[in-house]
Amino acid sequence: SHLAAAYCDTYRYVTSKYARGMGVLERSGYTLSVQFLNRVTYVVDLVKGRDLLGKLGKSLLETMLVACRSKHLNGRLDPNHFVLTHRRYSPCISDLKCVLNVKGMPRLFACKGGSFLWDWIDTLSISQQM
Repeated sequence: SHLAAAYCDTYRYVTSKYARGMGVLERSGYTLSVQFLNRVTYVVDLVKGRDLLGKLGKSLLETMLVACRSKHLNGRLDPNHFVLTHRRYSPCISDLKCVLNVKGMPRLFACKGGSFLWDWIDTLSISQQM
């Protein structure tokens, strides 16, 4: 579907703006993802053809980095930052959950070949040092 492709192609850009306070979840394009991320063929096509897993991982990491304190405070997450207090990371988690429910995706999730695993490890790392 063209909608699924457009959603995937603009994911990092839209997520970047959302992480910085632009938009309201209930009135965003994120509400459309349920239309195709619950369908196996769309997810498989987006992961294989448009690197959906890579975009989800990179977007989640970049969203969490918005909430990081400055370098002189060791780059740790600021627990009072609006990204965390207003759960601006939640669309990435929701989309990731849908994708990982598709058969074969958890294996790709853990594959060293793509960028997703490393972005996930970096996200966990900065989250643990909060």
